[in-house]
Amino acid sequence: MPDEKKPEEVTRDLTRVIPVFRDKEKTPDTPYNQRKEKGTDAAAVKQQTASVEIDRGSDTQMLADNTGFAAWSDETKFRDNTKSFAIPDTETQKPTAVRDMSVEIPDLDETGGMPEPETKDSGALPAHEKKENESDSDFDREMEASIRQMMQEEEFKAKGAAQARGERVGGPAAGRNAEGRVPASRQPADGRPAGQKTKRQKKKFTVGKAVALIAAALVILAAAVYFAVWNGTSYEMQLKKGKELYEEENYTEALPYLTNAAATAEGKSNVELLYMLAYTQYETDDQEKAVDTLTKLLGQQEDYSRGIELLAKIYSDDKNGTALNELIAAYKGKEAEAYLVPYEVDRPVADYASGNYNNPITLTLQAADDCWIYYTTDGSDPDKDSKVYTDPISLGKGSTQIKAVAMNGIGVVSEVLELNYSITYLAPEAPAVTPDSGEYSYGRRIDVSAEEGVSIYYTLDGSDPTTESARYTSPVLIPLGNVTFKAVAVSRYGVESSVTTRSYVVSMPKKFSYEESLALLKQHMTAKGELTASGATAKGATLQFAQESTRVLNNSEVIVIRVTQTQNGKTSDYGLYGVGTGDGTVYKFDSSGNAVPY
Repeated sequence: MPDEKKPEEVTRDLTRVIPVFRDKEKTPDTPYNQRKEKGTDAAAVKQQTASVEIDRGSDTQMLADNTGFAAWSDETKFRDNTKSFAIPDTETQKPTAVRDMSVEIPDLDETGGMPEPETKDSGALPAHEKKENESDSDFDREMEASIRQMMQEEEFKAKGAAQARGERVGGPAAGRNAEGRVPASRQPADGRPAGQKTKRQKKKFTVGKAVALIAAALVILAAAVYFAVWNGTSYEMQLKKGKELYEEENYTEALPYLTNAAATAEGKSNVELLYMLAYTQYETDDQEKAVDTLTKLLGQQEDYSRGIELLAKIYSDDKNGTALNELIAAYKGKEAEAYLVPYEVDRPVADYASGNYNNPITLTLQAADDCWIYYTTDGSDPDKDSKVYTDPISLGKGSTQIKAVAMNGIGVVSEVLELNYSITYLAPEAPAVTPDSGEYSYGRRIDVSAEEGVSIYYTLDGSDPTTESARYTSPVLIPLGNVTFKAVAVSRYGVESSVTTRSYVVSMPKKFSYEESLALLKQHMTAKGELTASGATAKGATLQFAQESTRVLNNSEVIVIRVTQTQNGKTSDYGLYGVGTGDGTVYKFDSSGNAVPY
């Protein structure tokens, strides 16, 4: 890592790249010139020093050689505004030739910056300022040379550091032979000692130029540091900083760091980083990019739980039921399906399970309160265009397949509920009839029973009964003679039972009682159509029967029965009838009192 320096120290370091200027009116104030003014011969000076730009307090100093650049040494002598040091021989460590590379370094102000140049009024420029303007092109070239010098400085610095450790780096110093002397071919043509410079005019180094040079050097240095950091540690730096801000829930500032880190080769395969980036994009309301990032993440690790949960939440927040359905379907049957349970919709439930039924059923479906139910009865898969369940579904005889789904408000659909019903109506049991077939005296009655909820129909003439036959409501009197009784039970769904059949032989007793005679009379009247099964006439009048007397007709006792009728609250005579107690013959008396067989 670069040394951490205060701003003023950095500014002083950058003065190393300031080129050497000469002023015509002034010769650099060096120890060599001081001795020369006193009449001392330059050849007699055992140690001569050269002035050069250098960092105060630096571990390694830059020395000038005759190439115009600098080498480095640790032997330093400081003086006001310039820094002087002896150039030792690389082998003997004795002072060698003098190189004058003095430069005036402007003093920093109290805050560590360069003093501001004085402001001039507009108008004609003084002569010396015109001269400075004329030398602007020279300044540009000097700027370019300074930048080149900075680029090579690092190489010389490394060599100087090696020399300070006593190592021999790259042979003798540039421009010197093995003994550290300047070769004859490099001696000045005017006979001056090697290293002695002619007095040159020193260009005036203004404060503005110094500031410009320092600014340029700062830009170059900052760029070098930036690219070094970016190229060397960009992924780690971006990831570390982004993660710190992410953990602080500072998602807005974390976003660019995480984005840059995820754009690198390492970042593209870091699922933890991709999740942090996706969550940061979600928190900064960039749902589209968050979905894209999560898609890439799950493409690398499909069971990444937090990624699945976040993607489902984004779809739910956006009310994107279609995408949420696809996500749920993609993980159906997998271990990661558990992460999507909070977003799934439960299937509808029915009050009748699939199966075979003997009766029609009314099917009721239920789902969550915020869901609609869609269903079909033809075996096709339901969708939002299918029938909407509002009322119970009636299922009759036959086979029916029900498919139903529940759908919530954003369009998330449940799994399909599939039900299969087969309804077959069973025939009721055949009616039970008593008495059994046999011979009976006249007056015996037939009793019929069946299961609850059915209707019973019967005949006495041997024909098969239907719903158009007489309906059984009470015991039936068996007529005289040979009688075939048949009865059938019919369910509420119209399904008939098997027919129950009985055969009877009924004969008259030696003498009929009044009750038996009355039964024979009613039987005849019913057969004639004068009396209905309910005991009323065809016109709706109610009949009343009463024994009036007994008579003898054809040597046979006849019981006379008076019949009256009541209708609309009025009672009137209906007729006079008679029944023979010996043979059960039924008679009807006319208005003259004559008995006629009925």
